[in-house]
Amino acid sequence: MKNIVEEAVSRFNDHDIDKLAECWHEDIIIYELLTNKIIAKGKSELKEFNREETKNRENHITIENQIKIGKMVIIHKSYRGSDYQDVSICEIEDNLIKNVWFF
Repeated sequence: MKNIVEEAVSRFNDHDIDKLAECWHEDIIIYELLTNKIIAKGKSELKEFNREETKNRENHITIENQIKIGKMVIIHKSYRGSDYQDVSICEIEDNLIKNVWFF
């Protein structure tokens, strides 16, 4: 059974922004980890932030590693066709992604 973070990545890879948004808490906040800068706040703002990314059919994320600790899920991701990788720390509440810190 997939956890909510794995499900969100799967829906991102399906390029369906509405299905992806079902994985998010209504009050989701996305932060840049090193600066704690808010990248997106709330489900509607995050949908707009991700809209272009999900339109590009070439965009595909692979979860390389995952650690679950309590209500936190830490994932190391890679992106198809790119050397870019990142780490996301996701806080889960009510089986939805509530906060994410990218690094």
